[in-house]
Amino acid sequence: MTLNKREKIFAVIVGVLALAALYWLWPSNQESLADLRQACEDKSKEVKAREDQVLKAQKAKDRLAAWQRIALPSDLKEAARQYNGGWLSELAHAYFKNVNIHPVDPQSHRNIYTAFGFTVNCQGTLDGLTQFLFKFYAAGHLHKIRSITITPKSSTDFDLLIAVEALSLPGSKQTDKLSAEKSNRLKLASLEAYNKAIVDRNLFAAYTQTRNPPGEREKPSPPSKVDPLQFSYLTAIIEADGIPEAWLFERTTGETLKVHEGEEFTIGKVKAKVNRIGYNDIEIEIDGKTHTVGYGNNLKM
Repeated sequence: MTLNKREKIFAVIVGVLALAALYWLWPSNQESLADLRQACEDKSKEVKAREDQVLKAQKAKDRLAAWQRIALPSDLKEAARQYNGGWLSELAHAYFKNVNIHPVDPQSHRNIYTAFGFTVNCQGTLDGLTQFLFKFYAAGHLHKIRSITITPKSSTDFDLLIAVEALSLPGSKQTDKLSAEKSNRLKLASLEAYNKAIVDRNLFAAYTQTRNPPGEREKPSPPSKVDPLQFSYLTAIIEADGIPEAWLFERTTGETLKVHEGEEFTIGKVKAKVNRIGYNDIEIEIDGKTHTVGYGNNLKM
């Protein structure tokens, strides 16, 4: 069929309009596809985030259940009686002497848990402290040692101040007794291993290099000359009959010097003088030079 001139013009107009429509609609379709892809990606991230939240919640739930198995009883009076009056007291008296345990008022945190604090004042040896710590962390209780202050009295005996914290949780599985579970917090398997690493060493002596096994290269040894001031520490400042007195503990010999203001003393071959004894530091003079030593620090200038 042959189109007349009028029909041909009409066909051309329709074709132009179709191309124009395609031109204007195509970018819109392209943008819609990108939006769909972005929305899909956003939803995938949202699903992944919610899955992570569910996993974290499950882990938290499992951790809470584990803590409730080893927590102190939810009855606070029973918790204090079982832990302080029983377990902690028995453990401390087994390895220390002159034991005094002072409880701190329990602190409740938004009904989530209650923290019991205790300070253990006692005297003991390095062997006794090692055994105490091993038994403490081998026990499956929800507790920890917050700090230990060790003040040497001699080469073997120490004054000890141990701060302990234990937790009681609502829903605790324990009622009238403490957990009998064992802890897995200890890195070494036995008390003997800790004795070998701690007790069998002189922690207060100057370091000496051990010889390597045959076939291994020798590591350079530290200098043989030991600065006695580096291993002498200010361990206490007290008042005796109203007169300030400073205690200087020499780790290489295990001796404690008790000195007063204006008094001269000798450590190794070093002669020094105490110019001043303050609340928590002293001022010493060596070879005409003054030096301030804070509590717990060594005398090295």
